[in-house]
Formats: sequence, C-alpha cells, structure tokens
Amino acid sequence: LYTFLAEKLELPETLRKRSEELESLGLIDASEERFTNIFDRTMADSYLDTITKIVVLDRVSIPNASYLFYNLPNLETIENIGWLDTSGTTRFDYMFCECPKLKNVNFSDFDTSSAVTFANMFDSTGFESLDLSDFNTERVGNFNRMFQDCKNLKSINLSSFNTLKVSDAEYM
Repeated sequence: LYTFLAEKLELPETLRKRSEELESLGLIDASEERFTNIFDRTMADSYLDTITKIVVLDRVSIPNASYLFYNLPNLETIENIGWLDTSGTTRFDYMFCECPKLKNVNFSDFDTSSAVTFANMFDSTGFESLDLSDFNTERVGNFNRMFQDCKNLKSINLSSFNTLKVSDAEYM
C-alpha cells in the first residue's frame, strides 16, 4: 500500500516526522505543496516495481497528468482518484500506460473537462472493464492508441464521449 499525499523534500519538522512514520509503514507521503511527480522516472526501478496500490488521501492539484503512473508494473488499484484535482489538466497521455496489472480504478469523480489528449492513456493496462461514462471529452482531439494492447479488456462504457473535435483516433 502506498499513499499519494505529498513528496518528501525538505519538509518542516512536523511533516518530516509524519513522513518518516508513513515510510516505516511502506507508504509515500507527498503533500500538494511539494508534489511534482511522486513516481519520477529517476527513482530506482526496483522501488517502482514494489508499488501495488495507491490511495489518494488528500486533494492534489495535477497540472499535467502525462506519464503520471507510467510503467508501474505491479500496480493493481488506485483508490480515490477523484481527489486528484485535474480540473485544469489538458494532457492525460500515457497516464496509466504500462501498468499491466492495473484493474481497479473508479473514474466516476475524475475530472476530464479540460482534457485535449488521451493518447495511450490505458495502453498496456490490465483492465477487463472500463466505465468512462463520466469522462468529459468535448475538447479532446487525440485518442490515438488510447486502448492499445489492452489484452484483457472486454467492455468499455464510452456513452458520454463527444468526438466532434477528434483529429487522431488511430488504433484507438
């Protein structure tokens, strides 16, 4: 279990103690004030390979969701993804790409109202079913390879998708 609250970089003493306590439990503390990309590709691959669950415990503003959870090979579930403030986020490309065990995310409170690209968003994930009926796609122009290599995917609810602005849906 890993939390997604705040990155630990030069935190005040009270937050540093909280961070150390969470770390001793196998959790990541990453508060909004310090958030950049908790799963930065500079982290050791062996560390990224240990992440199986992410629980969002607080509001975190996400200016760019591109590659946010990219290549977390053992990630199975993300809880409370609606707590990520994506109201101003335009890029969601590769967000969950290369998470082959990811099967459980509730997108009902996930804000995509500013999105312009979903390219490769779910590429090579483990979802068997996706309910994206709450996705706002009225500004999206790029759906390229959005579901590429989703070998387990059996059903998708795209009932709310507005594709009037789409210019690229190749291999969707």
